Amino acid sequence: MSSDDLELEPDLRQEVSRGSDSQLTEEDIQQMIVLASRLREQAGGELDDDALIAVSEATGAPLDYIRLAMRSAPQQTRKRTFADQLRQSFLSFDPDTRRLVMAAVLALGAGFAQFWTGALPGGDPSGLFSILSFVLWMGAFYNAAVSRNAKTAIMAGAMLGIISQIAASFFSMLDGAFT
Repeated sequence: MSSDDLELEPDLRQEVSRGSDSQLTEEDIQQMIVLASRLREQAGGELDDDALIAVSEATGAPLDYIRLAMRSAPQQTRKRTFADQLRQSFLSFDPDTRRLVMAAVLALGAGFAQFWTGALPGGDPSGLFSILSFVLWMGAFYNAAVSRNAKTAIMAGAMLGIISQIAASFFSMLDGAFT
C-alpha cells in the first residue's frame, strides 16, 4: 500500500489546516495514515488506544488527528474467518470476563476428557484422557491464579469445578441414552 493509494478526506484537511500550533505537512499525514493502516492490517482490522498512541509518538502527530485519519482512511476489508471473529469477540471482553470465559472453556474440555476416561471400552489404558483432563484443570487453575482480584479468581475456580462435572455428567447421560 503506497501513500498515493490513500485519499485524504476534506474534513481531515480542514482539521489539519486549522491546527496552527502544530505544523503537519502533507507528507506527515500520508506517513501517519500508512503507518496506522499497516498496524490495522496486522491487528486484524481494529486499533486500540495503545496502537494509536504509538502511531502518534512515531509520527509526531496529535492523537486526535490520528483518530480522525483512521476514521476517514479507507479500510481494507477481507473476509474474516470464524476463528478471526471468535478471537476478536474474545479480545473485546474486559479482562475479568475473559478469565471467566476461559475458565468455562477449559472446564468443558476437562469434563469432556473426564467423560472419555470412563467411556472407552476397557477404560483408558494409556491414561491419555486422564492426562488431558489434568492438563486442562492445571490450565484453569493457572487462569484463576493470575486473576487481578480475588472475586474473579473464586468465580473462575467455582466455574471450573461446576462446569467440568456438569459436562462430564451430561456426556455420560448422552452416552447412556444412545448405547
